[in-house]
Amino acid sequence: MASQIASDVSLAKEEISSEVNAAVSLANEEISSEVSAAVSLANEEISNEVSAAVSLTRFILLRNAHSPMLLGIVKGDPTYLKNYVKFNTPTVGMLEARFEVHKSTTENMVHIRSCYNNRYLTLEDDEDFVVAKAENTEEDQSKRSCTLFYPTRSTDSSNRLFNAHLGKRLCFWRSDNVNRGLLTASLRADQPAGDYEDVFTFIDWESLVILPRYVAFHNSKYLKGAKLGDLNYYLQFSQEYVTSAPNDVGNEIIQTADRYIHIRNMYWNKHWASRGQAAGEAIKADSNTLNNLTLFEAVNLGDDTIGLKNVAENKFCKSLSFGNFLVADMASINAEGTFKVRELVKERRITNYDFHLDNARIYNETIQEMDTNIYINNTSTPEKHMFNLEIKEVNTTTWSNSISLKFSYTSSVSVGIPGIAEGTVTIGAEVSDNYTWGATQTKETKTTKGYEKEVLPGTRVVMRVISTRGLCDVPFSYTLRDVLYTGDTIVKVVDDGIFTGGNNYFYEVQSSEGPANPNPADNINAEPEWKTIGKLSESWELIPVE
Repeated sequence: MASQIASDVSLAKEEISSEVNAAVSLANEEISSEVSAAVSLANEEISNEVSAAVSLTRFILLRNAHSPMLLGIVKGDPTYLKNYVKFNTPTVGMLEARFEVHKSTTENMVHIRSCYNNRYLTLEDDEDFVVAKAENTEEDQSKRSCTLFYPTRSTDSSNRLFNAHLGKRLCFWRSDNVNRGLLTASLRADQPAGDYEDVFTFIDWESLVILPRYVAFHNSKYLKGAKLGDLNYYLQFSQEYVTSAPNDVGNEIIQTADRYIHIRNMYWNKHWASRGQAAGEAIKADSNTLNNLTLFEAVNLGDDTIGLKNVAENKFCKSLSFGNFLVADMASINAEGTFKVRELVKERRITNYDFHLDNARIYNETIQEMDTNIYINNTSTPEKHMFNLEIKEVNTTTWSNSISLKFSYTSSVSVGIPGIAEGTVTIGAEVSDNYTWGATQTKETKTTKGYEKEVLPGTRVVMRVISTRGLCDVPFSYTLRDVLYTGDTIVKVVDDGIFTGGNNYFYEVQSSEGPANPNPADNINAEPEWKTIGKLSESWELIPVE
């Protein structure tokens, strides 16, 4: 009887196990089928959009008709929205509005990385809002963590962005609370938008000219506030030196959320303005308000030189041959329309460097061979040989900010410098040095160390030192204290710094052994089989591999 019960129980267990396995298998098939169907539907919706793929430039800014602001990273106010992306950045010079476009292996699709926190755009875990939180790219469209986006241009010349995982268009979130302006993937390809909230303007960041806040313009002489007889508010190239009357030549640049600027003349304390489609009329500093007539566009002509176009006139500015007054009447730039920009800063001090290590990134890693040493033991007994190897440290540093013109400015820095150690970005020991902003400085040191190894009879040993070399980008903020030629002192905290460093790390000593006199028939060009003997400490001592 007991035997029969045990047999029945065993049979029941087998039937239950078989049913459970069948159910799990069926569930997995259904899940796999649903995922495949979702990806297929997403791709089909993207394909059905009547559009052409858009080739984006390397660095972009994004605007939407529903906001005067640019898309940017939410820094943490409110804290629950940290690293969400939102149309909340007021000017093109702010680092949080800049995004880098990376090509993908999937045709016409891209990855988009925030230059502020060095993370890729993807979907939030349980919402369809877009966030900048992916440390690496993901091309599997079946995964919610996919970082692929598909930029398109429709037949009406409207630019749109699709999220590859959902196959939905990105759009401006039109709520009436703090979430208004967030970027969300919520519109299907065939779903009409309410009021162009899915239409974007892609701005090529590298085409922009981002000027310092306080500047003077030079063409043979400096541009200054001037009168024409009894008439006020004119601008004339007539002052020899900035220092003789800095208030007369000073201008304040007011950046907008696109490629345009407003310019306030410090002498008249009013904004530059055109007369509006009246070619040849002088540009005067007579406007108390900011409007279309006060919009200008700067064009980079190299280093510290620009051209200036008045948007309302759609003409470039120049120094008029009669009286050297500023006018806007040129369709293209000539010598009279070429202006050198001088920053009105007499003394500058930068302090309180705050490196955002959480937002650092490491890239362009390569393996480099430092040095090799060969010894051949042709004797019949083992020999100990000291292999002398040269170890190089090559450190590069570049300090940059959002200003696009090349001003030669050297800053004295006393701070711990970021670098890569053990595969992560850390702050090194404090150093005091002078650095030129925008320029890459290289420092190289060489050390020769000897490492002893026993070489067997009739053996050829090659020993080498290798290391990994990489670059790191570290965003940072700093306190800027400028003393202007006018005597004014400006102190502000700026959040647009990027430190780029390059160094070597993961130093290893490796060896390769072979016969002292190899057979000519052997492939002597074959890659040696390297064996790691040990890693090198900071003092270049060998730490043997266990």
